[in-house]
Amino acid sequence: MNNVTCANTTFDKLVTEDIVLIIFLSCFPCITIAGNILVIFTVLKRHKFRQKANVFVVSLAVTDIAVAIFVMSFSILQQFGNMSWLTLRSVCLLSFSLDVMFTSTSILHLMCMTVDRYIAICLPFRYHNLMCNRSVTALLIICWILPVVISFGLIFGEVHNIGIQTITKCPNTCMFLVNIYYAVICSTAVFYIPSVFMLVCNLKILRNVRKNRRNLCKLSKCILQQNEILMKREVKVARTIATMLSCFFLCWLPFFVLNIVDPLINYKAGETTVLVITWLGYMNSTINPYLYYFLNRPPCKNACNIKLCCLGSLCKRKRNVYVMQHLNIQSLTHGF
Repeated sequence: MNNVTCANTTFDKLVTEDIVLIIFLSCFPCITIAGNILVIFTVLKRHKFRQKANVFVVSLAVTDIAVAIFVMSFSILQQFGNMSWLTLRSVCLLSFSLDVMFTSTSILHLMCMTVDRYIAICLPFRYHNLMCNRSVTALLIICWILPVVISFGLIFGEVHNIGIQTITKCPNTCMFLVNIYYAVICSTAVFYIPSVFMLVCNLKILRNVRKNRRNLCKLSKCILQQNEILMKREVKVARTIATMLSCFFLCWLPFFVLNIVDPLINYKAGETTVLVITWLGYMNSTINPYLYYFLNRPPCKNACNIKLCCLGSLCKRKRNVYVMQHLNIQSLTHGF
């Protein structure tokens, strides 16, 4: 293996381009923190958002705030700082562990939210049994414990460094390189397996939404207005799922591909390439809260129309309940 070229940028040698880049990158932690605080405030403030499913939303928001504070901020200092404490071995290992931990936790939260949406839309009548308090607690524990093991357990144990000790020894720098074994294990556990799982679940969700949409068209005219509103909501659900999944893969796929490819090519990926791809992954924590807030805002106007329609309709209550159960419409009230 070829040795990695060691470089060190200091505050004393910053040029105009570096200062502009620092200012530009510093905006993202601020935007990330503001967006996730907005999500937490919305969930806690509005009573209708205080659902069991939103425990994952709040936990994800806390995780993304931690990414902004402990990961993005330290990455900026590491890239452009020359403070001696930044290059201490213990500080470097701590920063690497926090990076892997919080970014992995963010990804696993997305997987748990996919599980919640899948059960809510595809198995609506079993939702309250499957997503009980015990199940939600177990999923949250997995979201936090697994990244701790992969990050602090393996990194402080120097597992990621086995076989490449001579390559990673650069004076006065904090460089995080991993061997191929750690790269494969970490990437598979926190990205590839969750990604395949989310992709399969979301495809089933979209198929179920389309099926419900076709069935809605067959209902009688007495609940036509209500069905039209519900149909639009289903389309919104489908679009939200597609948007979230697309942004997730756009942000994280390049990083985890490079994470495995870089050890295979003797760590020849350029510093700029690694920086851009790494920050692209961080951007998922910035995008998440705004996706959830703007794409999943409660349709207050439509909800009011549904109530007025129900009050003014001549349909019997039993008939409406039968139709709702037959088409699994109740799923729309749990997933978002």
